[in-house]
Amino acid sequence: MSCRSYALVVSLILLCAGSALGQHVEATVEVGNAPSALVYDSLDQKIFVANKGSKTVSVIDATSNEVIATIPTGDQPSAVCWNSTSNKVYVANDVLGSPGSVTIIDAATDSVIITLDVGQAPNGLAWSSNRNKVYCTNRDASTVTVIDGQNDVVLGTVHLSQTLNNILYNPVSDRIYVCSGAYGQPGKVHVIDCSDDQVLTSFNSGTNAWAMAYSPTSNWLYVANAGSQNMSIFDCSNHQNLGMLRTGEEPKCVAWTSQNKVFCGSYWGQQIHYMHGDSLRFKGKTAIPGNPENLLYNPETQKLFVALPLQSLVTVLDARDQHEHQIIVNIDAGGGPKSMVLHPDQNRVYVANSWDNIVTVIKDVVGIAETPHNDESVGPVSIHTWPTPTRTARQVMFSATGFNPKRLEIRNVSGRLVHASSASRKNIWTTPSSSGIYFYTLTDGDREVTGKLVVE
Repeated sequence: MSCRSYALVVSLILLCAGSALGQHVEATVEVGNAPSALVYDSLDQKIFVANKGSKTVSVIDATSNEVIATIPTGDQPSAVCWNSTSNKVYVANDVLGSPGSVTIIDAATDSVIITLDVGQAPNGLAWSSNRNKVYCTNRDASTVTVIDGQNDVVLGTVHLSQTLNNILYNPVSDRIYVCSGAYGQPGKVHVIDCSDDQVLTSFNSGTNAWAMAYSPTSNWLYVANAGSQNMSIFDCSNHQNLGMLRTGEEPKCVAWTSQNKVFCGSYWGQQIHYMHGDSLRFKGKTAIPGNPENLLYNPETQKLFVALPLQSLVTVLDARDQHEHQIIVNIDAGGGPKSMVLHPDQNRVYVANSWDNIVTVIKDVVGIAETPHNDESVGPVSIHTWPTPTRTARQVMFSATGFNPKRLEIRNVSGRLVHASSASRKNIWTTPSSSGIYFYTLTDGDREVTGKLVVE
């Protein structure tokens, strides 16, 4: 075996938008007018897209990223959810000037089963996996319609109060949570017991309770209060208010991650606050280049995708411990990106762009997050290679200029740590005797530089 077969090609990449190694646009799919919501069907490997402006649902084959069907719905389909038990898709139609409806679609055949009448301005859907029921919030009627997921009939109507903003299912307690309110109006959270579809309780949140996230780890509920610039935390076991944390101006999105972290996006504040899920205080915040309206987390890569409709961008944040403040890349996703869904098998994020009438497919990267260094006080990093007498490996010397690294980490493309050591201005690592792509990180406390090594 010759040394040449293991020649080392070393390149330093201060990663930026458009890097082929990072998150990138893999495809754009033309759909109907004003796509507003989408959902992933893992059984049939399909993406269902509600097109608010064309009264249709586009069905995308998640393997080929091509539209394979267009299904008629009612007026202004604005919300969608998938029932994996019955393999059905539910579409909430906000019919102007009259009661709304829910179109039920057979996900296997892409055909309409039935359309059911619901209340005024249906704007949210949640599926109870324990009961096989679908709950539809009717924004202007202040009601929730309950649908039998097996027999496709309306089981009843739950009467609440205020303008209904969002809905969420708690599988641990088998309860539905609905947040409500308007600007200048104290918000509420309503709790529905799925066993009998009765209101268990309603309790106060901040002004205009707008969005929610649930942690099955702690059984806590996080509520973004758009009108009072804060986020409320409630214990779902007794609905005790555990605290109210200050955010940026107009928080409109919140997400819990499987690593037990919570991220909250402030629309006018243009910030993402983050915290550990069992904490009662924010750990920090990140300034982002726009107005966040939606958050999506990929647990495989530990990245947070932030939809910025006004800027036509999707910002990708590193959600790993000690890295939550780092922006990896800003992606030009299309006009008006808002709704997003994850295809976990392919590590793809599908983004509905309501202005361009397209769905953008973003390919995520498995493994270490490729983090740019934004601190201009860190100077350039020069890389040299030293050949060794062996025929099956080379030594790489990392020579840092402009800062004094304290630690060196090397990871492979799957994110597995293959080397870790204390560091100085000159560091040597012996590469493995096989080709591949590796990522290095040099840190000096709270600063770091990340790059790529290609062993050929």
